Amino acid sequence: MNQTITVGDVSANPGEIKKGYGLSVELRDGSPIRVPVIIMNGKEDGPHVVIIAGTHPTELVGVAAVHIIAKKININDLKGSVTIFPLANPLAMQFGSYVTPHDGVNLSTAYPGSSDGGVTSRFANLIWETTINSKADLLMDFHENVVPCLSFSIVGTTDKPETDRIAVEAAEAFGITVIRSGAVNFGLPGTKPGDMSITKQAMREGIPAFTPEFEGTTQNSLEESESSVSICVNGILNTLRYMKMLDGTISPHPDLLVMKGDYMAHGTVRANKGGIIHRTAPIATKLQAGTKIATVYNVFGKEVETIEMPIDGYLWGWIPGNPAGDSRNWTVQSGSPVGFIFKDK
Repeated sequence: MNQTITVGDVSANPGEIKKGYGLSVELRDGSPIRVPVIIMNGKEDGPHVVIIAGTHPTELVGVAAVHIIAKKININDLKGSVTIFPLANPLAMQFGSYVTPHDGVNLSTAYPGSSDGGVTSRFANLIWETTINSKADLLMDFHENVVPCLSFSIVGTTDKPETDRIAVEAAEAFGITVIRSGAVNFGLPGTKPGDMSITKQAMREGIPAFTPEFEGTTQNSLEESESSVSICVNGILNTLRYMKMLDGTISPHPDLLVMKGDYMAHGTVRANKGGIIHRTAPIATKLQAGTKIATVYNVFGKEVETIEMPIDGYLWGWIPGNPAGDSRNWTVQSGSPVGFIFKDK
């Protein structure tokens, strides 16, 4: 039989689903901000999976999906346990912000964090210690990009072949295009040298992990019938079936473009001029180096920059705006990232 699982003030015995708050930090006026946790603890022994959503509270597809999963799975059918952080950054949620306004830190790359660090670092540390101390067998961290984009999973690379194998197989079971990240630094807002994602940290510790990315929140209603939410829900179920935690067969996502091949992330392409971005290239289509992918126009409507594909490769999505990934703001300044690029391995 499974053991009791405890995260902060939340404990679930075998056969229980418990919801509550795992940690509180205090703001300048003394008001507490708490990290929500959902623990699904099956009666039978099995793997332990950690799922993270809402790292960037402007990205809510994963949040909607884990709410559905917590209701959809019958705890009596679950072998092993799932710990879910349905809103990993409640501080940023207060402002609908991509990064934590209180300290400017991007939770996505704040790991392993510190129990006596800043507010974002403390939240990162709670999630990290839960992953490590519970000896998680798999970790998923949900994110999204603006439309149009490719639905895909980023998977890291380590010197541990078995960790790599399980991470790739689990990501393939999830059911969307798989791209290996290698040593690419995407230079996301709110990060500094040495910052690391939880999936990269987990892989270093021998815990298979991957990062599914979906079409953006502002383009759908967050109902299960919506494509991105449905893909995420079905992907979670597929992955739990791969882990032998649920019975049933792995099912593909209908009408979804899934690219088959060995792909590696390349990084981002950036603007040098400030202005408004016009996108001129398709997503998930092989483009030659030098292909025009976007144009920057200044406030007077004059073309000031042509942005070209730096390599032979593909665009998986766009990332202009402030905050990053805000589909309502297709503007850039010098150094702003414009698009994510990947290539054949």
